Amino acid sequence: MISYRENPANEPSSIASYCLMLADLFEAQGLDAGRIFLNAGLSLSALRGSTGRVPIFQIRLLWQQAVALSGNPSIALGTSRVLSPMSYSSMSIAALSSGSLRGAIDKYVRYSRIVTDAIDIRVEDSGDFTSVIVKNYNEFRAPEAMECCLTSILTHCRQLLPNDGIAPAVIELERDKPSNENLFSSQMQSKIRFSAPGNRLIFRNRDIAKPIPGYCRELETQIVQHCDIMLGQRASVNWSTRARQQILRHLHVGTVSERSVAGGLHTSVDTLRRRLNGEGTSYRALLDDVRRTLAERYLENRDLSIKQISGTLGFANSSAFVRAFRRWTGYAPGFHRQEGALG
Repeated sequence: MISYRENPANEPSSIASYCLMLADLFEAQGLDAGRIFLNAGLSLSALRGSTGRVPIFQIRLLWQQAVALSGNPSIALGTSRVLSPMSYSSMSIAALSSGSLRGAIDKYVRYSRIVTDAIDIRVEDSGDFTSVIVKNYNEFRAPEAMECCLTSILTHCRQLLPNDGIAPAVIELERDKPSNENLFSSQMQSKIRFSAPGNRLIFRNRDIAKPIPGYCRELETQIVQHCDIMLGQRASVNWSTRARQQILRHLHVGTVSERSVAGGLHTSVDTLRRRLNGEGTSYRALLDDVRRTLAERYLENRDLSIKQISGTLGFANSSAFVRAFRRWTGYAPGFHRQEGALG
């Protein structure tokens, strides 16, 4: 068994390019991706070209809105039509540089944390079959994300051997059998078992052992070395970044405080203060920065009132928010919204 799990002290997040792929997926369904992202506290334009990461709770909001607005619980199956080699950054390139489908699958497992640390991908060998198991990790609960991941793995396998009709022997999904079950089978080109104990692609070993035409060992080695460096960098995320992610999470559920942030990082308030001070910042400075960034994004959405934004950002009332916004920017939220509309 090959397995890679995240350090539970890190707040789960995903790379920006994954979110951009979701925007393409939503637009392909006729949805207003920009509005969906704004409602989740994200600026689609700011994500373009970004190398940053997005907290998982916001990605969960993206999926929830997309399903609700489209009325399509199988929306993730469209991933195959918008997936590009750069959708998952270096992990995609590493998988596509492999000498076999099994090698590509192993790279998904090994480097999945470069893309997200909210999903656990494992490989299990059993006789003539190999299972690729995808499960929620930590607090991420979005069946569409699981199906997006399975569809992505399967799509990359088919891109590597486009003329071989690659198909799992069976695909197992945790979700209950939907009314459009035939759509799942036709889109994924495989037999589907619903209400399964887990989400998995079950391949025949002979299918994933096939060599990839044009394989270059030297190229694969260089890409793997690069991915190992990225994985190491992900493992050493600083305290400021981790605290900022916790602040975002607790703002979302209305429980933000220095104590809740320290608890989310499995440390004491005193230790958190010391760590942040060592990086030249503080809990209050990070909270202000997160609130200001979110406030400016929320103000772009004219459907949100000042009162709604104040509550979402954890202020006791609108007056407290207006005072804080003036302190951050020198002008009132209404003026910022008006200037944004004019500009």
